[in-house]
Amino acid sequence: MRKLRWLILAVIAATLTLMVIPFPHGLSRISDHGSGSFERPVADAINVYCRKGTRPSVKYVSGTYEGVPYHVLKVKPDDHTFIQLDYAGETPESLDELYDHGSECWHVGGINGGFFQNSGEEYGRPVGALLIDGSWAEWKGQELTPAYGKGNATVYFSHDGNLKLAYHGWENGEWKPASDSFWSYEEDLGDYGYQINTEYGLSGAYTLLRNGKRVWLGKNDSAYWNRSADSWVTLFGETADGTVLLVIAGKLGGGEAETELMKELGAVNAIRLDGNTSTCMTVDKGLVH
Repeated sequence: MRKLRWLILAVIAATLTLMVIPFPHGLSRISDHGSGSFERPVADAINVYCRKGTRPSVKYVSGTYEGVPYHVLKVKPDDHTFIQLDYAGETPESLDELYDHGSECWHVGGINGGFFQNSGEEYGRPVGALLIDGSWAEWKGQELTPAYGKGNATVYFSHDGNLKLAYHGWENGEWKPASDSFWSYEEDLGDYGYQINTEYGLSGAYTLLRNGKRVWLGKNDSAYWNRSADSWVTLFGETADGTVLLVIAGKLGGGEAETELMKELGAVNAIRLDGNTSTCMTVDKGLVH
């Protein structure tokens, strides 16, 4: 009888323990927002990882801005939580498949990245810059460097965040602007030398904030600025304390509203990435939108 009593108590204790132990990532699963494979392919993704055996410094929040829904992954990079840019290669993949399948870390979540050619012979080719592990990525042998004059600003970042926003690239065989500290001309080589001291780079549609101020890096006009009024949007930013913001939102009404949302979330640096049908987020294996 005593053994039976102890067995019952042990079962109850184990049940209560399971009720309070978080999922491996330390996040509540939100798979009710979506299930199965997200059919819309993306060329690249900004993903969050956590070393196995540790809890991520990540918080998932959702809300509304002026009646429009938004979802945010707030990431505070540390010794076990980091962000990175993942590239599908020549053939785009769905966001829930586009991540590093290594065994050392959990894939906590992520958002879709930059624009890419979605039709024709160049289908899948990223638009603008794509920097992976400190080197320009390639698409079918073509180096994916910034495209000056195309209106695309580029965000540079590393595992620990630290976003830098710039607008630069090649124009008629010359690097513009000439004062760009990311590149320098090396006389010995007779060519421009690689000077970017960061791990990842990704071109977006336009910038929203830099150093806490509204800034426009690129052409004086962008079709995306107005066109985004009728589409879901993906935003990437950073707060003053180094928290990285991965954001998707509904039809906010254009660039000004996007800027105000990011300011409300505390961003001091922010850039607009791809949107519309490409907008999507994963959180702990669950799909959002």
